[in-house]
Amino acid sequence: MRKRVVPIAAFAVAVLLFGAGFAVGRWVVASDDPRMLIGGGFLANGGGALWVGDTGYNLQSSVAWRDADGSEHASGWPACLTHDAENMGVRFRGSVDSPQSGGRAWVVWVDCSGR
Repeated sequence: MRKRVVPIAAFAVAVLLFGAGFAVGRWVVASDDPRMLIGGGFLANGGGALWVGDTGYNLQSSVAWRDADGSEHASGWPACLTHDAENMGVRFRGSVDSPQSGGRAWVVWVDCSGR
């Protein structure tokens, strides 16, 4: 009987460790930075800001982006964003600098695949 208890206990420990690892992995993915956001704002030729609530994410004149066909671009102006116009419902990844670096928020990637 004792020989049978050890494998069952080892299996139970393995299941618990797997579950704990899965939970930690989900937490890390859910708290990733940069975050996927949806926002909008007025954009000019030199950039501008996309707003989500009270936070403005600075958009420079060149940023990584995905076009309507799903192709990735390492830089340039996203084709789905209109200059000198209000742009709403823009999906993007935003990152916030550490408080020691001023806490500024930045657009690091734009998703034009659904526009």
